[in-house]
Amino acid sequence: MEFKISSRAKKVTFTLMIVGLLAMIWGIFTEQSYIHTKLSEDGTQLTLSYPTHNNGENTDEEWEQFKADLIIAAEACHIQIMDPGAHGHNDHGAGHEEHAEEVHTDSHADEEHGDGHGGHGHRAEPTWSISAHVIHTKEGMEAWHHHEDEVLPAVKAMVDSHKVGMPDHQHNRFWSNLLINGFFFFGIALGALFYLALHYATESGWGAVILRVFEAVMLVLPFGAIVLIVVFLAGTLDWNHIYMWMDDSKLTMGEDFDKLLYKKSGYLNQSFFWIRTLIYIGVFWIFALLFRKWSKKEDNEGGVKWHFLQYRRGALFLVFFAVFSSMLAWDWIMSIDAHWFSTLFGWYVFSGIWISAMVMILMTTLYLKSRGHLPQINQSHIHDLGKWIFAISFLWSYLWFSQFMLIWYSNIGEEVTYFQQRILDYKFLFFGTFAINFILPMVLLMSRDAKRTWSILLIISSIVFVGHWMDVYLMVMPGTIMNNYQIGMLEFGMFIMFLGIFVHFLLRNLSKAPLIKKNHPMLDESIHHDF
Repeated sequence: MEFKISSRAKKVTFTLMIVGLLAMIWGIFTEQSYIHTKLSEDGTQLTLSYPTHNNGENTDEEWEQFKADLIIAAEACHIQIMDPGAHGHNDHGAGHEEHAEEVHTDSHADEEHGDGHGGHGHRAEPTWSISAHVIHTKEGMEAWHHHEDEVLPAVKAMVDSHKVGMPDHQHNRFWSNLLINGFFFFGIALGALFYLALHYATESGWGAVILRVFEAVMLVLPFGAIVLIVVFLAGTLDWNHIYMWMDDSKLTMGEDFDKLLYKKSGYLNQSFFWIRTLIYIGVFWIFALLFRKWSKKEDNEGGVKWHFLQYRRGALFLVFFAVFSSMLAWDWIMSIDAHWFSTLFGWYVFSGIWISAMVMILMTTLYLKSRGHLPQINQSHIHDLGKWIFAISFLWSYLWFSQFMLIWYSNIGEEVTYFQQRILDYKFLFFGTFAINFILPMVLLMSRDAKRTWSILLIISSIVFVGHWMDVYLMVMPGTIMNNYQIGMLEFGMFIMFLGIFVHFLLRNLSKAPLIKKNHPMLDESIHHDF
């Protein structure tokens, strides 16, 4: 049966693209620079700093405007902060002497932000150390109940929540989101290609009626690949600073020299990185095109020739995939935190890619069934897709816990810093993502009936889909913008836009070939699949 994209589907996908684009643009124009805040243990002094490496284009005028805005915002909360360099008593007649505030370069900034935040080792940062107290007005006293140790946390919250800030000229948050979405949707297409090859290599019969859905998903591979190449090219041209090892100053003797990165430079260098990246993408795309070509030839010519060719090439692809899937995880994701390493990371990333692809395949299959297509697919096929999501969620959870538990228990400084950062700055997202991606499927997809109930499958699949996007978010953001994360219009807009583009291309791919492989040797077995 031929599939044609309905006008309604076109409207939905284009609406997602437009709404996402508008939200993304709004997010870009409101994007602010990373400002690191550190409160002293006694709560009497707050240090604000921003990394010159990531935000070196901010002018002195913007820094001064930031301080002026912070003073105004603080006074609105009944807090008195004097202008830097000012001494004496405040203008409200409180009779309390203000501590002098001064702009200076913190000699410990490089050490603090390197070891404490994923090993990025930024240059020394301009800092502003401030002290403040409650404005002794009736409103101020009532608002703070005379507890001056609660004043600076309020100032810190203003900066952390971006109520005051500076524009981010280098758009670090934008580039980080572009990497997240490019990798996430590239991974979905790659996961579909992997499972297609696995299906052929194992000569599975049950899923023959769904193979065209796998093909349609895998053929969106260039979309994510192009986005990733744009991010990598921008890093090479110094338009973003996602990968600190791309900074040549860290590999030459000087104040920014990084001994560990220098030792890894034989592998982590731009020339070799680009060679590996182009090989990964090239090999995957060539296999995807060949599988599609052979699939169509099987439709036209019949027989078992093309089936056995795909059987052999599927096994060959799995060899390449076993190596390249781990290597690309090291290169594209783990090298963001280049001081850190994990032997389980490649497998962990692979499991997330696989389950995201299976969710996309399941939801596409249910959509086609709802539109009257694929009558050969029965409840047993839907059940099997549900079982795959259920099973892979356990695989992902096992690898998540194994990586976390072994590193946390061993407590080796070079390794544990990765999880320290995520637990300290991203605690809710870190543990919440694990709960969504493990506990939810385990509890709600345990029964046979749940795996055959469309409403349950759609709800759980949608939540798990977003949950694994969050997993990629957690792999990228702490190493690029540290604790300055937000999930706002930029994140929402880019995700929605990419989803609309991906689904549109997927539906176009479905319309370019019959939905059922009519000459597959196991088609009859698949049609009568029942248990």
